Amino acid sequence: MELKTEKWKEFLLGSICEISSGNKFDNDKMSYDNPSVNFVSRTANNNGVSDYVDLIDGVSPYPAGTLSVALGGSIGSCFLQAKPFYTGQNVCVLSFDKTVSNYAKLFIANIFMNECRYKFVAFGRELNKHMKTDFSLFLPIKLDNDGLPLIDETKKYSKEGFIPDWQFMEDYIKSLHHKPINTRRNNEKVINLSIDEWEYFRLEDLFQKIYKAKAHTKEEVFEASNGMNFVSRTEENNGIDLIVQNENLEGIEKGNCITIGDTTATCFYQRDEFITVTIWLCCVLI
Repeated sequence: MELKTEKWKEFLLGSICEISSGNKFDNDKMSYDNPSVNFVSRTANNNGVSDYVDLIDGVSPYPAGTLSVALGGSIGSCFLQAKPFYTGQNVCVLSFDKTVSNYAKLFIANIFMNECRYKFVAFGRELNKHMKTDFSLFLPIKLDNDGLPLIDETKKYSKEGFIPDWQFMEDYIKSLHHKPINTRRNNEKVINLSIDEWEYFRLEDLFQKIYKAKAHTKEEVFEASNGMNFVSRTEENNGIDLIVQNENLEGIEKGNCITIGDTTATCFYQRDEFITVTIWLCCVLI
């Protein structure tokens, strides 16, 4: 199925679902005598589930079929929970009405994570400050036979009356699984790296220049759809945190170098010019 995003419309998150602040439990204070409930934390692993804990008297778990969202840690990690669960600190829960299928929720979860990937950071632009106020998503909408937006007079989902196309979202997710998994053995010859024959080399002998880059902060730059890469210490997207306007920028680093996070040791090759936070740069010998 084709994603024609030019016809998508913006919806406030709070207009398409209910946003709960979660249980805010501490994992180390839970009990494990007869565990029966998933414990969802801020991790990006294992669908957000980090433990299996006892049911707490008087506290009903969040139901299966809701989305969990990490507001800290792995910020923006969003998962559809298949079983009832409690949440740890800084994990909120998104609940949808019965007309929204689990497939459509998976569509929302992926859109949500992509929206968060470059916009929010701990101790900077905090996600939890925007969840219930101005956090929005662009989503496909229902159209009439002429390709024009169907308008809901009650304006349930948006002030313009646009209606999210839940059926399209469901159909799109289902379409991703139309090909069977192929487990046919790869018969190509495997190259033996023979690492026991490798030797150590000093970085200063491999690179033309090693230095600390000029540091920028996200508050100094403006995000743009087209512009220059802003490289941070993130381990994702080749270290590129966002795209920024490239007018009147100082401290532009040349491409064809390797960036190394000074506190994270994340290491990536940068082909194009970029600006960055405080990280080490290794200029490649040409």
